Amino acid sequence: MFSRFSLLILICLAVLSWGQEPFSGQPARLPASAPLSLALRQALQPGGIRILTFANGLETPVCELWWTKAIATDQKAAGSAESGYGSLRTGTLLGVLYFPTNNEDSQDQELRSGYYTMRYAQIYHTAIDEDTTAGSDFVALSPVAFDVQAQEILPLDTLMQFSRRASRTSQPALIRLVQVNPAYKKLPAVVTDDSGQCILQVGLWGKGNRGQVLPGVRLAILLVTAPKESGGS
Repeated sequence: MFSRFSLLILICLAVLSWGQEPFSGQPARLPASAPLSLALRQALQPGGIRILTFANGLETPVCELWWTKAIATDQKAAGSAESGYGSLRTGTLLGVLYFPTNNEDSQDQELRSGYYTMRYAQIYHTAIDEDTTAGSDFVALSPVAFDVQAQEILPLDTLMQFSRRASRTSQPALIRLVQVNPAYKKLPAVVTDDSGQCILQVGLWGKGNRGQVLPGVRLAILLVTAPKESGGS
């Protein structure tokens, strides 16, 4: 299968040869018509970011993201310290992602257009991560019709159940988190790496166990992957 993300990359690399950046970001307001629960809507920042690419010389939206007002953090959490997510627990609410058209996750699973909650998940074994000795960092997507209470931390079993509703397979719907590049000081930053991948880096407020506001949490989410080698999807 030729993935939608691969198609986007091919288009974007062609545009890059004309001297334009393949991806860009612009402010996005959360629409009043978005089918979010009141609890979830109140947990989000009203202003988000829209990721755009170019197709036939026209700006084309890839996705939109809105982050929580403050991310629950815990210095004793089991997140990957090496990647910078050591203060996050699996199930932590990060925000909401919107796909205007059908898209794919990091496992090439088809995701229908619509709104999804984003929760942090450290996964030890998936179709794209066979390493069972060290966890990898992901955002688990769940349809907002199921993840409605906006709990700061969702139990792992519930999160996986909700996320399989997004993928409609036995595997949860996952988008990879990568290591933050400290060279980008002004955030949010839309980064296109040498392989053509689109990474969004953001700085967000943290909230401690006692509700206190903590220094910012930095995230880097891989929104568009590079094309697979010949023979892949």
